[in-house]
Amino acid sequence: MVTSVYRAADVAPPAETVGESFYAPRPQSLGVRELFGVLWRRKIVVVLITIACMGLALAAITGITPQYEARTTLMFDPQQASAASNDPVIQLLRSNAPATESQIQVIGSRGVAERVVDDLDLEAIPEFNSALREPSGLSVAIGEAREALKGLLVWLGLSEEEMAGEALSPEAVAQRRHDRVVDAVLQGLDVSQVGRSQVIRVGFVSEDPELAATVANAFAEKYITQQLQARFNAMRETQEWLTESLARMREQTEAAEDRLEAYRRELSALGDRDPARIDEELSIVNEQVALRRAELQSAQALYGRVFAIYSERGADAVTGMLDSSVIGALQQNLAVLLQQRAELAGQYDSRHPLVQTIDAEIASLQGQLGNAVRSEVESLRVTADAAAQELSLLQARLQELEDLYQQVNAGAADLRLLEQEAEASRSMYETFLNRTRTAEQLVIDEPDAWIISSASVPISPIGPSKAVMMAGATLFAAFLAVAVAVALELLSTTFRTPFEIQEYVGVSIFGAVPRLTKGWSPWRFRAALTSPNAGEVDNAMRDLFISVSLATKQRRDGLVILVTSPRRREGKTTLAVLLARALARADHRTVLVDCDVRNSKLARTMRLRDNGSLTDLLASQSTTEAAVTEDGASGAMVVPAGHSSSSSAELLGGPAMAELIRRLRLEYEVIILDSPGLLTAPDGLLLARLVDAVMMVARWRSTPRQQLARALEKLRAATSAAVGAVLAQVPQRASR
Repeated sequence: MVTSVYRAADVAPPAETVGESFYAPRPQSLGVRELFGVLWRRKIVVVLITIACMGLALAAITGITPQYEARTTLMFDPQQASAASNDPVIQLLRSNAPATESQIQVIGSRGVAERVVDDLDLEAIPEFNSALREPSGLSVAIGEAREALKGLLVWLGLSEEEMAGEALSPEAVAQRRHDRVVDAVLQGLDVSQVGRSQVIRVGFVSEDPELAATVANAFAEKYITQQLQARFNAMRETQEWLTESLARMREQTEAAEDRLEAYRRELSALGDRDPARIDEELSIVNEQVALRRAELQSAQALYGRVFAIYSERGADAVTGMLDSSVIGALQQNLAVLLQQRAELAGQYDSRHPLVQTIDAEIASLQGQLGNAVRSEVESLRVTADAAAQELSLLQARLQELEDLYQQVNAGAADLRLLEQEAEASRSMYETFLNRTRTAEQLVIDEPDAWIISSASVPISPIGPSKAVMMAGATLFAAFLAVAVAVALELLSTTFRTPFEIQEYVGVSIFGAVPRLTKGWSPWRFRAALTSPNAGEVDNAMRDLFISVSLATKQRRDGLVILVTSPRRREGKTTLAVLLARALARADHRTVLVDCDVRNSKLARTMRLRDNGSLTDLLASQSTTEAAVTEDGASGAMVVPAGHSSSSSAELLGGPAMAELIRRLRLEYEVIILDSPGLLTAPDGLLLARLVDAVMMVARWRSTPRQQLARALEKLRAATSAAVGAVLAQVPQRASR
């Protein structure tokens, strides 16, 4: 029950805590109790979502086709096949085998899958070829939508050629269909290694158990066949390479031998040139060059000295340097004549014929001696030039012999290199020739892998597990339902509990009022007397009064309570009527004043006599006794609003209204003012200055939070009275 949760006796604040929150703050996170409360309030949403998800899941699981998996087991052992021979050519063919992981990739390759598809004609099976399947409802709907869109585009002016784009050839269409079938087959293939062994397991999943076994075995067989074919191709390519290499080496060998023979012929054309004889002749010529060089130097030195002295001091100065018998004889004859001239000089005069004769002979000898000296000097020059020319000839001969010696030695070295090259080419050619003969005799008929066990037709499907899928769908439905319920709760912009009002706007809570059952309408006040929860409503009204009394200071005159709300149809008039009736039945002198002069319906709905109204009292057109009417159902007194031609703000905010409230305080214990909504008219703010307490009514799951906050903000600025919120029209299930 609502009253059991929000009883004023348990939560009402003391008088000195006016304006403070006296309800415990609502937790920021949902606890277990709050979560169950949310689920209970949103039980319809939870049930609908759960049923919808379970229905969809059941329909989907029922339509799923069971899948079967067949497995073939292979053993991959490249060492066994390659251990047959240690020949390098055979090792070239059989060594460097890929690892088991690489073979797994080969088995699951697109090339093997294409061979399986072609051999088994899987393109004709609807499971792999979507074009052969019967169209589902979804595909039909998509096709119709595509056609409708196409018609719309044509209507908009786009031609069919522009929409179709570039047309594909029949070959391209067939290739695309074949590729899609291969992709579908590869999706059902599973190739894995068994532990860390060399055993490979080939599995295939299909809707048909027999087809699953057939395809799994086909993959294993095609892999082995492809391996043998690849080995054979490698063998053939190796033989071709060896044949080409052999031909190339034969050409290289023949070319090397041709070069050797040509060089030998070139050397033989040089004649008999023994390196030892050339070396001996080089030694002799070297000695001659050294001798001639020394002679040349001596001759050049002698000629230089003689020519220099001769040029400076004449022939007499160089006669002693010249080794010539002619010059020696001339010198002896000249010495005799000079001696005779000396003897005659003591006897005769220089004009003496004998003396003149000897002088003429002396002059003649001296001339002959000068000529002889010149001849000897020239002879020295000629001798030096001849020695230089002879030395030049010897040096040329020496250079010729050295060049010949180097040519002979280089030819011998080149000859040796050519002989070695020809021998190496001949040896390599013979080696490759033997290897080629060995490779031609080699027959490879053993693969690196073989089938250990073929796939058998599976009996039971591997999936889907309908129980597991239903359990998962149930958990998903429950999670989704809870998530949606919590999201709706968190995204709600209205109030469900008084705690939310206190948390959002920070105002005191006076209490909560339950909703009347059995077709209760806010304007059918008489039904409250016969409602099954009428007693519960009366208790809630009394609790509200206690909360208001505790929130206000004790007064000797009557307590004035303003009942208002942010907008219309929040239940404030209903609450005011119920509160007045409950207090009247509890022997409290209570008067209810209808201050909604703009839209007054209270008198008509409560079937009151039209003796007077509030507007008549404020206009001094009626007395208090005439305007107050008794409610026959409870004994409460009611002042109808009436109608006014003047402004309601001027009427309710004037001194006449204040005087009326002063008089009512003297006659009644509780004065309840029912005013219009604060966001629709300023009347409530004017009345708030004249009251002791203000009840701000918010309707359960109806009043927006922002509107309540704006109304309270205006109210706090207009009055210093105790302000509290009341959550009205709360259903019984919301209190659980």
